[in-house]
Amino acid sequence: MTVPSPQAFFKNALIKAECSVAQGCAAKMRALINPGGIYSELPLGENLMTYQGKLNVKENSDGTNFGLRADRLILRDNEIAFTLYGVDDDGKFKIEGIAIKSDACFFMASELPVEYEGYVNQDNEEYRASIQFTSVKEETIQNKNTCAIKGTWLQDGESWNFDGTLELWMKMCRQNQ
Repeated sequence: MTVPSPQAFFKNALIKAECSVAQGCAAKMRALINPGGIYSELPLGENLMTYQGKLNVKENSDGTNFGLRADRLILRDNEIAFTLYGVDDDGKFKIEGIAIKSDACFFMASELPVEYEGYVNQDNEEYRASIQFTSVKEETIQNKNTCAIKGTWLQDGESWNFDGTLELWMKMCRQNQ
């Protein structure tokens, strides 16, 4: 995927942003423009909904689990761009990518690198995981936009199911000038 510069993206467009917290909105906007490589041009008139929040990870068959948080989950028609942060026995980690909608109507991102904070890779061993989103449901409850999500973390032949109700972080709309 070719990543256009933010200047090219915003040429001939006006971006309106509504932040849940007015203070810090400019910083959130800058982070959304170039969130670590997750980027796609937004078609005219289309809303871009970005969610964040805690995900509940279920123990797998051997009783292990880990903490997981969606820092950025961006819903599009046929894909979900995401950045997830977590912590396990090896420390804090990050995984990000784009899950593509399959013919079976779930979203899948395969073999993504799991980046551990402060980890020095001396053995050229890379931790990799796949993320499958099995259910994504946007709702508005009492004028509050949320996204109920379910999925599975797949790594080294093991799987962990997760779910959570994420809150709207930012809404953007690209319009003609």
